[in-house]
Amino acid sequence: MKLSANQAAKESHKTKKTILDAIKSKRMSASKNDKGHWEIDASELFRVFPKTGITPEPETDTIPPIKPLNTSVLEVELNAERQMRGRLESEIEDLRAQRDKWQVQAERLLLERPTQQSVVTPKNQNTPPEAEKKPRGMLARLFGG
Repeated sequence: MKLSANQAAKESHKTKKTILDAIKSKRMSASKNDKGHWEIDASELFRVFPKTGITPEPETDTIPPIKPLNTSVLEVELNAERQMRGRLESEIEDLRAQRDKWQVQAERLLLERPTQQSVVTPKNQNTPPEAEKKPRGMLARLFGG
């Protein structure tokens, strides 16, 4: 009985490429018919790829069963996460309170600032205003002229 490459692959539970590789490497003899297709003798096929008696399981599109999880470990982890979340939320509240306190202090200092500046004496009262506005050259700045 002669088999095609596809039929031989199904019978031996190998891929078509494996069958063709065996033919090309001369581990298995086969001939081509007048259409150019491989014809493999069944006895030659089972000489190279013996029958094992084990049939592969048919492939199905089912989802593999989910293993039950150890819930006690997950419960411990969940409790630890909840405790950490509580600590972080309280720390956030503390930081917000500190931020508000600093903001109030900064606003208070900003409001007090103009009254403190009026007490400070202005810059060099002896210098005439025209001299302050006149730009100085580079050499004058360097050599104090």
